[in-house]
Amino acid sequence: MLNSSCPPPCQPRRLPFQLVEIARLARTTTNNVKEGALFKQGAGGGLFKRKNWKLRFFELTLDELRYLNSAGEVKGSISMRYCTTDSIEIMPDSDRPIHGGTIWRIAISTPCRRLLVACASEDDMEAWVDALNYVADYNVKRTHRNMCKISFASETTSEKAFDPQQYPRHHSSIATTASSDCVALPSPLA
Repeated sequence: MLNSSCPPPCQPRRLPFQLVEIARLARTTTNNVKEGALFKQGAGGGLFKRKNWKLRFFELTLDELRYLNSAGEVKGSISMRYCTTDSIEIMPDSDRPIHGGTIWRIAISTPCRRLLVACASEDDMEAWVDALNYVADYNVKRTHRNMCKISFASETTSEKAFDPQQYPRHHSSIATTASSDCVALPSPLA
């Protein structure tokens, strides 16, 4: 629900034509779980270290979340393979004004970085959180299935009888002395 007394950053924005066109192309060419326009918080690497918000088109797949600029070029991505549902966090309303973003924000934490995005509406935020949680659950289950396959494979190979002929011993050519801890080496002075 939008409140008419809400400041301009809270009002939904019209998407630029380029992002609408990118969305149309994305739907016909990829197998995305979810896609759409979100505001992405910058890293603050500019001259004034300001973390501004930029409108980007996002594509969520089972493996990654990537974002594109208005020209359709991939600007960046984060791997979703190691995310869990604990990695997705709905951010509380901020007391400070948000420059360019909205109050409906999501933080996505990965082992390598943290991405902060803002949605145009509360419903949009809930849809993105549901999609992100779906992908996180899928990847946790996929990792668990792969671990079970590895465990099962190692159990079946360890049950085979050990054949010492299969693993021949390789002996060192260095002569040892009577003490098993010492190795006789030629003297550099000789």
